[in-house]
This record gives sequence, structure tokens and C-alpha cells, in this order.
Amino acid sequence: MRVFFGNMYFLKQSYHTSVLSGQLWVKELLGGNPRCIKNQLGMQKKVYRMFIRKLTSMTNASDTQHVVLEEQVEIFLYIIVTNLPNRKVAECFQHSGQTISKYQIYL
Repeated sequence: MRVFFGNMYFLKQSYHTSVLSGQLWVKELLGGNPRCIKNQLGMQKKVYRMFIRKLTSMTNASDTQHVVLEEQVEIFLYIIVTNLPNRKVAECFQHSGQTISKYQIYL
């Protein structure tokens, strides 16, 4: 039992290893079937893009060091639309639960 507990902390293995990062998922949604973005984010692509433009022009929202604004908005919308737990959203966007929590309440 002690060996296993120690391995968790000293022999770490990456958890988020998907080749499709959150940013790539954003690009895939925007370039894919229009129904897909509507199902995943609850709004049409045209409305999503207008929302991003308004958000940047009317607020001080911007990219952070690791997460671009579009991905921050997608995290927020995805949580609202799907009502998935933090852990599931973190897996989808390939970020830590702490990062997901930050953008869950950020906007």
C-alpha cells in the first residue's frame, strides 16, 4: 500500500494526453458542421462570433498565458449547455480542473 501511494506522487504520469487540445477543439467546432457548434455550445457559429467580438469590445476580457479567449468562452458555454462535472470538462479541454473552475465563473 505504501509503495502505491508513493508512486502516485513520485512517478507521475500525465493525465491529459489527448492529441486534441482545447484550442484544437475550438477550431474543429468552428470549422465543422454548424449543427455541432449549436449542440455543443448552445448557439450558432454566427452568434458565437458576434458574442466574442462584443465581449472583446465591451469588456477587458482577453487571452491569458495558456488559454485564448475563444477557449475560455467555450469552456464557460460548454459547462452551461452540458451541465457536466468539472472533471469531464477538464478531460474534454485537456486542462486541469483548477483551470476549468477558473473559467467556469470567469465570464
